[in-house]
Amino acid sequence: MEQYALSESESSQSFITLFFRWWYFEAPIKILIILKTLILKIADFFSFFSLLRTFFQPWKRDVMIAKSLNEKLQALALNMVSRLVGMIMRFFVIVTGLIFISSLLILGLLFFIIWISVPILLAIGLFKSIFLITTE
Repeated sequence: MEQYALSESESSQSFITLFFRWWYFEAPIKILIILKTLILKIADFFSFFSLLRTFFQPWKRDVMIAKSLNEKLQALALNMVSRLVGMIMRFFVIVTGLIFISSLLILGLLFFIIWISVPILLAIGLFKSIFLITTE
């Protein structure tokens, strides 16, 4: 467990000031760093650049080579099908990765908004409840 030593300027500040500095400045930076790291890990997991670079290559590099004209036409057709299968598979993997990243961005933004608004909402709720108690 980390223990923090307060500097001389921090020790003279109130706990509330330190809390709000941490809540609104230090923690959001760490949250954004974690979000960025997760996005980069997902992008690395789905290998977007590799998938885009090999988008038009045959699936599993499955290519037929033939000698006669009839076999060459069959090989050409099968090679085109293999390329089409490769494109379709890579397309769906890319789309799945983009869905994961989009979901993470939306959830991260939602978490960030909730993080920023919690102390404000708690203060408003506290003041409203005190007002309701004192008016009765």
